[in-house]
Amino acid sequence: MSLRDELMAAAGPEPRGFTLLVPPSWRRFTADEAGRRSLEAALTERLRPHGRPDVEGLARSMVRAQWRRLEQQRAFAISMPIDPSIEGGTPISIVVMPWASRSGDLETDLRARVSSDVERIETEVGPVLRWIQEVAPSDEAGDAPSRHISYLFPFPIPDARRGALVRAAIVHPGVEEGGPALEAFTRLVDSIAETFRWRV
Repeated sequence: MSLRDELMAAAGPEPRGFTLLVPPSWRRFTADEAGRRSLEAALTERLRPHGRPDVEGLARSMVRAQWRRLEQQRAFAISMPIDPSIEGGTPISIVVMPWASRSGDLETDLRARVSSDVERIETEVGPVLRWIQEVAPSDEAGDAPSRHISYLFPFPIPDARRGALVRAAIVHPGVEEGGPALEAFTRLVDSIAETFRWRV
């Protein structure tokens, strides 16, 4: 299904897509078979020189499980750091997926569906709804908790009932244990989300 089909709620400007800027060491992968193969190839390139086929196999298994979740969410793309920086790893991934109101006003519907406090932020692209959820360890997060930061960008028309959901997952050892590093990663995610723009 195309971005237009997912996001079109009423007559008006039709977005041809979106842009989201990420740091130079990151890469964006489409949430389809081609994107999965591209990520697996990038992981193989990094892991094979270390002579650990067990780690490479585990990484492939985790990628395929993640791609099944992306398919269920009808996600458009996922961005994550691939090339290690001098400062070390960045345990973040960012997924962009469609969001639709089940009934009525988009913001009212969202607040009824999300258990966390939702913040409304006025931006250059219009109002953005942001919320944070602390997620306990699961198959999705491996053996560590994660912080999910979500941003809902309504379709750029009046009374929109659909939009794009940008959701970042930060894997960490615990909120208290993560301390300043977790807050720094949260600020990084906020900075990335601020670059979201519709292509119309």
